[in-house]
Amino acid sequence: MRKKRTIEKLWIYLASTWQIVTGIITTMFYLMDITTLSGPTQSMLGNFMFTYGMAYVTIGVLNAVLTQKYVSDDELNIKLLKFWIVLLIIFILLTDYVSITCLIIAITFSFAKNKAIRMAKVGETQNV
Repeated sequence: MRKKRTIEKLWIYLASTWQIVTGIITTMFYLMDITTLSGPTQSMLGNFMFTYGMAYVTIGVLNAVLTQKYVSDDELNIKLLKFWIVLLIIFILLTDYVSITCLIIAITFSFAKNKAIRMAKVGETQNV
């Protein structure tokens, strides 16, 4: 029986889309406000907003690409699961509740699927 990973992929793609949209919106605020920025403090704030937005876009794209490449049916996903947990901790520190929710759901389903795949492999080796 195949253990499909569509639910994890769906939630990770949802989180990635949210991160990309959030990053673009943050970056657009900087680009719209660039003409009114003056002085070193405002320039630093603008640079921070741009860097923060681009970091979100980068994380979202990286998350989607890694999910597309490495999440496949009937395989244990240990390294990517660790990456998602690190991302979860980062988003808890940044208080991004949408990303936190999507990642918690994806991580929970991934743990459950890994357990089922592990038990199925143990059952196959005992039947042989």
